[in-house]
Order: sequence, then structure tokens, then C-alpha cells
Amino acid sequence: MGVISTGLHPWHLRLMKSFNESCMMVRKPALELRSYLNNVNLKYPKANFLLYGRRGSGKTMTMHQIIQGCHKDGWIIVHVPWAGQWVRGWYKEVAVSTYKPGRYDLPSDSADWLNHFRAQNQNKIKELKTTSEYLWTKREKAEVGTSFDEIINFGLSRLKFSSDCVGVILKELREQAESQG
Repeated sequence: MGVISTGLHPWHLRLMKSFNESCMMVRKPALELRSYLNNVNLKYPKANFLLYGRRGSGKTMTMHQIIQGCHKDGWIIVHVPWAGQWVRGWYKEVAVSTYKPGRYDLPSDSADWLNHFRAQNQNKIKELKTTSEYLWTKREKAEVGTSFDEIINFGLSRLKFSSDCVGVILKELREQAESQG
């Protein structure tokens, strides 16, 4: 199961555990999207893809097959399997943002995402380093060259800053992708 299990519906996970296997049918849309991703030119503006269909038509499994393939190809996976819950107000706790006044953070959900990100990218995050300095408090900061693993550990040990750590990771990934192509 590996990287694919961290975002699957609990029903799928129960089936996989019951049968002690995780066989999946690879559908044509997954193969088609994989070929598009393999042929995309990263020097051009980002390509967007949309999976659509009726409920139960295989969108989630197709997405997970794509994620698994990208993971095997060495890509960094940024996946938010429960984003709809945040929009619907099914979050665990809300706190006033430590980064920007007027914003609100979801510290527990951010910590869950940090764990999810670590599980999907565990072999790659030790190699990724920050390119900027980040100040958490007067005494605590992340120096230039801090590994993503250290940022994640800080966010998990200090829940108050977990949302800020998610922001740092996303900002750094975006900047490094733009600079390195």
C-alpha cells in the first residue's frame, strides 16, 4: 500500500486489510493522465488536470494511482485528502493566526497534514532545505538550510506553529520548483 494508503477512504483501507492485498484495476483515464504527465514540459506554465464523473466512478482511485506513479518517479507529493472538510467547517480547532492578523489557523488539521506529507515523502524531505530564514518567536527560528524534516518536527511539537510550518513548506516547494524547473 505504501504512499497510497495515507489518503484512501477508510472503507478501502478496511477491504485491503481484510483481504491482505491491495489489487486495483488501472483504468484508461489513469493511463491517459500518466502519459500527459510524462510528456509535460515543465518549462512552460503549469498544466492543470481535472478528474470528473459521477459518484463512485473511480475518480479517487484514479487520483491515487497517479499519485503512486508520480511518487515512484521521484516527485514530491502535495496531497490534501480532506480539504472539503475544511470548507464545510468540519475542522478540529481554530486559532487566530500567529503569522497574519485577521487570518485563522487550523493547528490540529495542519499537524495531521504535516504527518500526511511526511508519510508520502519520507525519503525526500531530509534532502529538501529551506532557502530563507523563518522566525517563529524571539528565540526560535529556522535558519537558511533547515531541512523540511526539522520544519515538520517543529510543527508537530509546537502545534501553535503547525499552520505556519505548512505555509513554509508550500512556499519553499513553490519557490524551489520555479527556480529549478
